[in-house]
Amino acid sequence: MKPQSDRPMQHAPEPVKQCLSAELHAARMALEAALAEEAEGLRSAFSLAATGAPKAQVQRAMQASDAGRMKKVKVLQQVRLLRAGPPQ
Repeated sequence: MKPQSDRPMQHAPEPVKQCLSAELHAARMALEAALAEEAEGLRSAFSLAATGAPKAQVQRAMQASDAGRMKKVKVLQQVRLLRAGPPQ
């Protein structure tokens, strides 16, 4: 992790800090939703598999989990870009 003095947001004007803060908050909310979607898909898939459900049902639950994981990856990429700041 970078030391606090290396973060681009430290010397940014207040409106920029507020905007970045709002965007990071929105990203956090999106990340929580994606994690919940991924976890629910996994729970469902394991539950269905444990009860002997048809393979197609288990696969659909795994696809829901995969969709949540892909959303999570996209949100984390956005957060990395926000934290990196504007190109130098």
